[in-house]
Amino acid sequence: YSSQVDQGPVFITEILLDPSEEEILAGMTGDVFIVIDKSEGVIAIPEIFLNTEDTVLIERDGKSIERQVETGKSSSDGLIEVISGLEEGEFIFEPEN
Repeated sequence: YSSQVDQGPVFITEILLDPSEEEILAGMTGDVFIVIDKSEGVIAIPEIFLNTEDTVLIERDGKSIERQVETGKSSSDGLIEVISGLEEGEFIFEPEN
């Protein structure tokens, strides 16, 4: 079941809590983050560093050059996976608007 409210979709969810943790009382509220997918050992960059043509600006010999990249999954915290076109440790620049 899901419905739409001002903040986005709402899903009725059942959550099981560890009884060894702090006492939960009626009327308490909390935030829950549901991990749908997880990637490890990948290169991820802030999406704002990605140009509209799936290119990034990298540093090469003291200059910035444009390089094509292939992207993958994106996250709700503004990161996007780079599948190819960028190596770990390369310095990238935020594009100017």
